[in-house]
Amino acid sequence: MPDIITRSNLKSFLQIDHDDDDDFFDLIIPLISAEINEITHIDFQSTSRTEWFDGGIKNLVVDCVPIASITSVTDYADPTAGIVIPATDYAFDPNLGEVYSLVSTWGSGRRRWEIVYVGGVDGYPADVQLAAYQLATIVHQTRNPSIISDVLGDSEVQFDVEEHSGLARKIRSALSRHAETGF
Repeated sequence: MPDIITRSNLKSFLQIDHDDDDDFFDLIIPLISAEINEITHIDFQSTSRTEWFDGGIKNLVVDCVPIASITSVTDYADPTAGIVIPATDYAFDPNLGEVYSLVSTWGSGRRRWEIVYVGGVDGYPADVQLAAYQLATIVHQTRNPSIISDVLGDSEVQFDVEEHSGLARKIRSALSRHAETGF
């Protein structure tokens, strides 16, 4: 998965024209990207995926949202011969990642259902990129990569730099839209 921001763009954002901090930026950028991806539950790279599900439930929920398309849904009630379900027999909510049977509930059975789909988005929304730049600013100024999860966590900001607490709330607020809706 690509990083949300690049070193050169971060240096431009911070108005830094020297190379003294390059190693530090190379350390924090992947940490920031991973933490933001974890919070939003969005894969910011569209890819084809295959997932297996137990049956006996109303909705099957895929891991990678939003769903761009579903290639196939296959029933493996008989493990030796899967039956591809017609697309007219199911629907899906792309942003929630839920796949609904339009016929009945998904038949019972362990790892009975296989869904092949394309999920994720190509590129990062501007507010997610801005949140990454703002978080990188805090980390750079405090020189403390361990505060990344503190700034983005649900609890109050845990680090001692009071002047950044308002910015931390803005960052969490910008990301909350994506975390709540999935996109």
